[in-house]
Amino acid sequence: MSEAESDSAGFTELRVVLPEGISPGDVSLGDAPEGWKLTAASNGYTVAGPALKPGVDAEHSIKVKQLPNARELVFKTVETYSDGEISRWIELPTGGKEPEQPAPVLKLKAAAAGAASLAPSPSGSNSASASTSADVTQSPTPSPAQAAGDDDGGMATGAVVGGVAAVVVAVGGGAWWLVGRRRRSAAAQS
Repeated sequence: MSEAESDSAGFTELRVVLPEGISPGDVSLGDAPEGWKLTAASNGYTVAGPALKPGVDAEHSIKVKQLPNARELVFKTVETYSDGEISRWIELPTGGKEPEQPAPVLKLKAAAAGAASLAPSPSGSNSASASTSADVTQSPTPSPAQAAGDDDGGMATGAVVGGVAAVVVAVGGGAWWLVGRRRRSAAAQS
């Protein structure tokens, strides 16, 4: 979710750079504002469509074929408004200092026992084992994606189908919740 920050313009586009191990060809759109479409790019994807009303958050979810074997994933995001304003949520913490416009970071837990890796996709993704549950640090309501093996060759269902969309929504929601909290805190101290 991208939190609306403009009182005069609405979102028209969200550009997301995918972390290493997730290929744009392994991503599909789960849910988005009416009329919005996903377009793959060389290093990520864009979700865009008719301008949303000012003050309306841009919520979308994606489905990822398989999450890479990593402890955390960074989803750098650039938001475009109908008046041409651009917000870049691409900064990473340096030297223990929190950035002003942090990139959404998704912390992953280890794969469930018995979870099997998918074969690499034809798009060249070098995904390792499936991460089957995840939560976002600093999120008010972490969204763990519970996985269970089934009869599809050991593939972890939660990592491949249902849980991934919720995880990606939680990534954006956690980051923008944090920014909103900081702004409210800064306003209260003024």
